[in-house]
Amino acid sequence: MNQTLVKRILKCSWVLPICAEPKRHAALLLEGEKIAAVIDAEQSKLSDDASNPSVHDYGDAVICPGLINLHTHLDYSLLPSFEIGKGLLPWTKALMQTVVNWGASDWLTSALQGARKAAGYGTSFLVDSSYSGSAAHALAEVGLKGLIGLELFGIDEGRAENIWSTWLAKYQSLITSGNAKLDEALQCGRVEITVSPHAPYTVCPALWQLANKWAAENDRLVLTHLAESQQECRWFVSNDQEMTDHLRFAFGSFRGAQPFDEDILSWKQSGCSPVEHLDRHQLLNANLLSAHAVAVNDDDLAKLGSQGVSVAHCPRSNARLRNGYAPLEKMRTTGLKLGLGTDSLASCEDLDMLAEARFAVALNQAVNPDSTYGPRQALEQITIEAARCLRKENEIGSLAPGKRADLAIFQIDDRRQTKGASEQIDPYELLVGGHCRLRELLIDGISRHSNGHDQLG
Repeated sequence: MNQTLVKRILKCSWVLPICAEPKRHAALLLEGEKIAAVIDAEQSKLSDDASNPSVHDYGDAVICPGLINLHTHLDYSLLPSFEIGKGLLPWTKALMQTVVNWGASDWLTSALQGARKAAGYGTSFLVDSSYSGSAAHALAEVGLKGLIGLELFGIDEGRAENIWSTWLAKYQSLITSGNAKLDEALQCGRVEITVSPHAPYTVCPALWQLANKWAAENDRLVLTHLAESQQECRWFVSNDQEMTDHLRFAFGSFRGAQPFDEDILSWKQSGCSPVEHLDRHQLLNANLLSAHAVAVNDDDLAKLGSQGVSVAHCPRSNARLRNGYAPLEKMRTTGLKLGLGTDSLASCEDLDMLAEARFAVALNQAVNPDSTYGPRQALEQITIEAARCLRKENEIGSLAPGKRADLAIFQIDDRRQTKGASEQIDPYELLVGGHCRLRELLIDGISRHSNGHDQLG
């Protein structure tokens, strides 16, 4: 016997399908967990017959797809704007020293705080690199969707098999934790877990190849940080003593590890960029989603584009950690698959994807005054373009019949506008310009955040 799908109509001032032109005075028809149609408001004026859909009128509001954050670390949400003036390597060292004694409850509390904050900004899907794995539990608890990359570290090629076995055991422990909400989220595919080789300088090629093989066999993307800083680039091209000293700390003296022998870095070939290093070892492919890509040249961008690599642009974190500016305009003209990410709350003031988009537009316009990159293009990068990076463009990222009902409803609250003036301005500017606040977040048609409260029923 087929279960009757619950039908609902959501009305508002603007519907932004993303892959079609904005619709004024429009509505969405939902059937169960999916979008059935984008309709005119007049079509929503149905009789009171019980068989007709219920109608919810949000008034002066904008409905768009749930937002997608392509790079974050929910693990560090309890460390807001953590010592960001130090620069990447001193910041990383201080972060490691701060969390070294955290227990499971600390990691979970931190990740839960981040997940709830993300939901409060209209984010329905997060791509998270997690040291502890707690991000998976947090997304399941709050009801969000996401791809969790369980982080992988190891620079000793002679121990690659052992390190990989340890990672596999950690992965198995996470997916068999016995947590009912996580079990359900994994079973229905709302949350997926993959491998995240941390970066080219913290994961040796032999270990990365094991991760790639596993990901290919399990049809998973691979997450990483790539060319995040000029120091990383200098270290691969010739040498950077601060980077070597950082590795000596991270893989040697930290946690009382074995003395660091630089001979274990024999896999590092001088004279190449981080991107070229991965390419030489056949580690670039269409399964790779790389965060940052700041220290890249034209040849690097060509390699990333030809191999189908996706990039998560994180302009605010890049700026606050003094890493520089990723060449967004060149990335766009190269045809890279490209989205935006906030990075963690430890390196960014919030997890607001619209604020990230606003910063990306302003920064790019300052560097490239003639660029066509504006609010519409930025919003596409945190919806449909991000979905393409995840190979989920047929499920999420735009409002179209048959897609999942992952929706963010934003109330227009710019007090500078007179009543009805929102009809005369660009709805993309309304969102990216900061003139709206989240009213409600729906995931698979279920309210997960409304008026500042999680809706977990």
